[in-house]
Amino acid sequence: MSVFMSGCMSLTMAVVNLGLGPHLPYAWARGWAISFLVALPLVCFIVPRLHSIVGRFCPEDCTPPSDSVSVSDE
Repeated sequence: MSVFMSGCMSLTMAVVNLGLGPHLPYAWARGWAISFLVALPLVCFIVPRLHSIVGRFCPEDCTPPSDSVSVSDE
């Protein structure tokens, strides 16, 4: 997940900042390397902790209320 997300975001930011030019591949590779070094520890260490914190407030058997209304013909 961190490889895909960091690659997409770094490409997007490189295109926004530089445009489609000859320096884009180098800028993208450099940005991807830096963003991956940030994204990987986040995915490995921060996300599991956040998942456990959220799990305390939302039990797994908790389902959101249904928007559909059941109407029976009697």
